[in-house]
Amino acid sequence: MPGSLVKRTCGLGITLHQRRMLTGMRRGLAAVVLLLGSLNPAAADVDVRAVLRVWLQNDQVPAEVARLTTFSSWHGVYSARRYTPLWFDGRGINPRAREFLTWLANERHGLDYARTPYIPLGEVSSERIAAVELQLTHALLVTASELYRGQTDPYRVDPSWHWQRDRLAPERIIELLDGQSVATVLDGLAPQAAGYRHLRRALLDYRAVARMGGFHYLLPGATPNLKRGDRQPRVLTLRRRLAQSGDLSPAQHPDPGYFDGQVEAGVRRFQVRHGLQVDGRVGPETRAALNVPVEERLAQIRASLERWRWMPRTEAQRSVVVNVAGFRLSFYEADREQLSMRIIVGRAEEEWETPAFTSSIRYLVLNPGWVVPEAIARDELLPRMLSDPAYFVRQGIQAFKEGRPVELTRDDVLAVLRLDREEPFPYVLEQEPGSRNALGQIKLVLPNRFAIYLHDTPDRHLFARRDRALSHGCIRLEKPFLLAGALLDDTWGSGRLLEAAETGAWKKIILPEPVPVYFVYQTTWVDSEGRVQFRDDIYGRNRKLIAALQGEPFGFITNVN
Repeated sequence: MPGSLVKRTCGLGITLHQRRMLTGMRRGLAAVVLLLGSLNPAAADVDVRAVLRVWLQNDQVPAEVARLTTFSSWHGVYSARRYTPLWFDGRGINPRAREFLTWLANERHGLDYARTPYIPLGEVSSERIAAVELQLTHALLVTASELYRGQTDPYRVDPSWHWQRDRLAPERIIELLDGQSVATVLDGLAPQAAGYRHLRRALLDYRAVARMGGFHYLLPGATPNLKRGDRQPRVLTLRRRLAQSGDLSPAQHPDPGYFDGQVEAGVRRFQVRHGLQVDGRVGPETRAALNVPVEERLAQIRASLERWRWMPRTEAQRSVVVNVAGFRLSFYEADREQLSMRIIVGRAEEEWETPAFTSSIRYLVLNPGWVVPEAIARDELLPRMLSDPAYFVRQGIQAFKEGRPVELTRDDVLAVLRLDREEPFPYVLEQEPGSRNALGQIKLVLPNRFAIYLHDTPDRHLFARRDRALSHGCIRLEKPFLLAGALLDDTWGSGRLLEAAETGAWKKIILPEPVPVYFVYQTTWVDSEGRVQFRDDIYGRNRKLIAALQGEPFGFITNVN
């Protein structure tokens, strides 16, 4: 029997090289399987079970299938079945195999893959059919794993990702097939959250646009803005483009070249969905967003679906989701959004980016003080004091040395700024509670190794900005008291919390139960009104992910809205 001795050392997974190698092979595998299904295995004296037993018991899997990454799982899968094939029976290919191939051809999770290279059929034999059997099992195991925990390795494509991923035993995947359809098993392994389901529907809508040739392209005009009252041929293109993305009714108009109130409303809807300035005009930024190819929008949607699959499954009834890329925080109960607000996130600088991680909000503090992190004290506050000697006094900031308050002189500050980064920082800076405090009147505390928390801010005007990557990593909340009131029991409401804060007294309030908080990075999602939202890749984290999903070198996609 041709074959090679194979050690069971590889895990369930797929490398970038293999992903490239597998692209375009699914049709070939399907053709081979269907051809085998037209044969009569009994007449051909095919004993697939015996072949599988010899191959797997003796570690003598032929090299042509041993290169598949799931081979280390085959012995456990088939020994539990006494080597009965999954995909073939006495009549040939079974209904399960046909259903699986149909599912692969019509998958709706954004995987867009061809998972298994096919082996040329050649002479029909038990070895040939057994080889195709193992390829189908490989395709099932890889597909199931990717739906359950993602196609890519988040720790390689996104170093800011700090979640623990769930694992799924291959034997468990096979067990799930007993008594259930392939579609039920595979779709059930994907995230079941409403956010994931809604994105899947958006994926289908944008795939439909791609099949029809993509979005209409809006050419630049002689004037920078296209606005209400204009009449020109570009308005017809604008109407068609807005209709493609559901922002304008596709109904015929008696004067399609006229920019009327309906078109203006459609532009506003588009601007809201893309985080643009909402003015109803098509200026350079809005036109650029309109002209992003549908392929890039599909890539964004696929990246967001993949980030959903990275997340471990949770059954928490109440949770807070901080979408860093969307500058948005949402509070959920039973998978329904109860509260949403704008937030300010970490700057787009490596040192200050807000990471993706999970924790639980355990308590809140009214009128918190602020111990200034050393990097902020050294790089921002001390230089500010040099140019404005009264700055610390106005802001209520006190310097401490060895636990005792000190008054810093200009010479003290210059001496500190000349210190090497490796030398100990001699001072601790603290800002007293009050209206000037950088944390505002309330802080929500969640234990984590990044020293990140959610808090109020005195700089309320910053929430009106489109780009709100302005903090040192912590999250500033637009409506902190509303969130705090929602998290606490009925004895506290946002109004009573605000009254307590107005007294100026420091107070710690422990939540009745810790509430999970998830820091995510999604540039695409579907909001509570069913609108598909797109945002900029503010930290550039999508580029590597999209390249990995497409089997390309990193650096494929531009930073688009």
